[in-house]
Amino acid sequence: MTLAFQVIISSTILLFFLSKKHQNNISLLLQLAIIGISSIWGIKAFSTTNILELPFINVLGNFVSLKIDKLSAFFIFVINFTSLTALLYAKGYLKPYLPKKNTAEMAFHYFNFLWLHISMLLVVMVRDALAFLIVWEIMSLVSFFLVIFESDKKETVKIGLKYLIQMHIGVVFLMTAFIIAYVQTGAAFSFDGLSVYFETHSSFPLFLLFLLGSV
Repeated sequence: MTLAFQVIISSTILLFFLSKKHQNNISLLLQLAIIGISSIWGIKAFSTTNILELPFINVLGNFVSLKIDKLSAFFIFVINFTSLTALLYAKGYLKPYLPKKNTAEMAFHYFNFLWLHISMLLVVMVRDALAFLIVWEIMSLVSFFLVIFESDKKETVKIGLKYLIQMHIGVVFLMTAFIIAYVQTGAAFSFDGLSVYFETHSSFPLFLLFLLGSV
């Protein structure tokens, strides 16, 4: 099912070839497919005592798998529910903007919304540190573009830039935590490497870094 997930992710580019009339419906269709596949993974994770591991993608020569435990599955359901209700609400909310925004602008908005959903799901499913940071960066960028949807308003752009700066400061803290664990242990540059670090080191410094990076 990871192949189907990859196909759906790739299909988000089709939004730029659709009229404004069809963009919302196709976005909803793609989102339902994303929800269906990821929810099946979540149900499987809840029904087994082992971590569900799924081959996914090669990132800079490093093959990355999706690893879903019960905590990941819980957040998958939360993310799916929140994203679905947001898109359903957006259909009415965006109506006043349709005459003001051209087809490409609306496509870009829906594209970013879908990728926010996808990136949030990947954040709770990847355990490779490099892949996690890349996905976190994608999440930051697409949410920034969503924030500045009303880019004609200076105040909105100003708020969006502040948000983007804060998110990148957070990435620095997250990256620092992973680097410290990797340098100190020589273990894998991943969440699994953190477990090795915590066996012989105090957890508080890294906990603080991760907390600062995620708030």
